[in-house]
Amino acid sequence: MPIGGIDGNIDDTIKQIIWFFVGVVCMVIMTFIDYDILGKFWLPIYIILLLSLIGVLFTEPINGATSWYNFGGVSLQPSEFAKLGVIIGIRKANRLL
Repeated sequence: MPIGGIDGNIDDTIKQIIWFFVGVVCMVIMTFIDYDILGKFWLPIYIILLLSLIGVLFTEPINGATSWYNFGGVSLQPSEFAKLGVIIGIRKANRLL
């Protein structure tokens, strides 16, 4: 297999390497965040994520799926962030019971 992947595109390989390191940095940062602080803002976080999930239904399809937001050259799936929001919301809701 060529170094650039199956089609030999080195740009895609460089993008993947960059995003890998961005992900590692984000992971390290998240280990230092106190989730009790996020718990204080669980309702606004939950509402914003819910609205982003509804809003994605009205975006242009990418590969036949309307599940992405495009910001310049960056595409984001709000469902990935919504998973964290649901975890925070459920944790906070269980504490309220």
